[in-house]
Amino acid sequence: MTEIVALANALRKSTDEFLTTLLKTRQISSSGFRDFLDFATAVGEPKGLKATIAALPRSQARALSALCSGVKPESLDEKTLEKLANQLLVFREVADAGTASYRVSDLVRAAFATFEKTNFADEAEAATGADRSLEAADRDAGVAAFEAMQALTELHFDVDQRYVREVGKRGVGLADLKRLAGHLRKTNDFARAIYALARENHLIAAAEGRWSLGTEADLWLELSPAKRFEALVRTWRTTLGDDSAAELLAMAKLHPDQSLDALFRFTYPLADAQVNSHISSLEATAELIGITAGQSATSWFQPVLEGNFAKAAEMLAEHLPPTSERLIIQADLSLIAPGPLPTLIEIELRKFAETEQISMASTYRLNALSISHGLETGLTEAKIRELLTELSDKELPQPVDYLLREAVGRFGRLQVCEGPGEARSLIKSVDPILLTEILNETRLRPFSIRQNPDGDLFSRFEPEVIYFGLREAGFSAIRVDAAGRVISPRTLPTRTSTMAIITTVANDIERLREHDAKLGSEPEGDDLVRQIEFALKNKAKLLIMATDRSGAKHEFLIEPRNLSNGRLRGIDTRAEIERTIPLERITGASPVAD
Repeated sequence: MTEIVALANALRKSTDEFLTTLLKTRQISSSGFRDFLDFATAVGEPKGLKATIAALPRSQARALSALCSGVKPESLDEKTLEKLANQLLVFREVADAGTASYRVSDLVRAAFATFEKTNFADEAEAATGADRSLEAADRDAGVAAFEAMQALTELHFDVDQRYVREVGKRGVGLADLKRLAGHLRKTNDFARAIYALARENHLIAAAEGRWSLGTEADLWLELSPAKRFEALVRTWRTTLGDDSAAELLAMAKLHPDQSLDALFRFTYPLADAQVNSHISSLEATAELIGITAGQSATSWFQPVLEGNFAKAAEMLAEHLPPTSERLIIQADLSLIAPGPLPTLIEIELRKFAETEQISMASTYRLNALSISHGLETGLTEAKIRELLTELSDKELPQPVDYLLREAVGRFGRLQVCEGPGEARSLIKSVDPILLTEILNETRLRPFSIRQNPDGDLFSRFEPEVIYFGLREAGFSAIRVDAAGRVISPRTLPTRTSTMAIITTVANDIERLREHDAKLGSEPEGDDLVRQIEFALKNKAKLLIMATDRSGAKHEFLIEPRNLSNGRLRGIDTRAEIERTIPLERITGASPVAD
């Protein structure tokens, strides 16, 4: 197991950029690493190695198979070997003359041996896509792309205006899924896929037990439909990876009638259940966002694989429905958009109108809660009237006019603010009957709302939680600060930085570097013991730095045999004698590969 030591040394000498890429490519978490030995152990772990090998595209899988079969590296493509080296599936050793040689470790050989013999033929098996023309595929994919982008926008508004709890690890509650699915007139599975798509594109993120808007959320609303599609396919292509995309592209050009599933099966000849799950996810996302339709390639499929996202978006844009600045306002307080609204208009409309159905033709509804939300975000009654009148080109129906007047008159009647001590939230109103209704509302019992001697209500939950809870129960509450100023609900969600992951990885690598430097200068006792125990467990040699009684420094290459009673016993391989060295005299220890 001295190869773990060799791996640790290779990692130690690598750049931070290489380590970051390796962690991402191999999908390894660095948060629990104490040193480079932990890092190497994770890289060489058999299950992880097998998963990495199974995910290799055909050219790399074939090269690795050849190396494991004894083929000399000199006869293989060096660029392919470099790609394997970048994943630490082979060791790249550079001679003094600058020439590179490649070697497969026993760990990789053992992992590769678990795969059955694979046919690495250059031609894919005969398989065709769905029976549809390119024109039909483009048409259907255009509809799918429109619906996916519309659903992501709807999710943006839903997360922005509601308290959507995180269930489990990055999960979503059934009630929230059903609400989104109902608005979209789609299944719960479709809604779940939209949540996953939004998370992958950093439109939403989980923070402190709730789903909040991500760092790309505001930018999403500013983008045109073509630019939105460009952003989605860029993420998909990044997840696919350059190497896989290149091989998929080559096969797609040779066999344009093949289904995406057949192309994937040819590209990943060693795919196991884990990789097949990844492939299935890529296929499903390609269908969801309109890269393919019924497994058939679209006109923009090849530009996406080539990384020409602007061209792909331009081609798709021809198949998207045109927008319409028209709204039908009805006396039952419903608003009907016969066609998709321009984004900027929809943003303003959604501040004071709730969704009933989102599709090619969408339906919204006005109520006291929605009007209150618009006023909280800074809109005025005059602005709301102006927008509705402009879009409908008619006078507002009397019920709509009455609703606006009543909502404005009641705005701010129910306020939520921070409370003192354990009463983290205060609920205030000039209407004591309204407070009594809240106190007796069964849907609000989980918030443990109580009444203080002054008549106000209080809760141990935070104001943000109480605010959303009251609104879910139908009460038009607003949040105010200590000075009584209205806090816009659009400022409540925490924008979770997508850089957090990168920052964490960078910090982990920096921590490993600092620990490594410390081992070389002033290691702590626990670190020395850990190095020795690792060498004992993996039968590795140790380079020991120690002092004698006079304080003179010495260096020994030891094959450890035992560690007990504060002493290390082992064979000095240079002097070919047995030595016993007190731990208190050891100033440094590091495992050495043969």
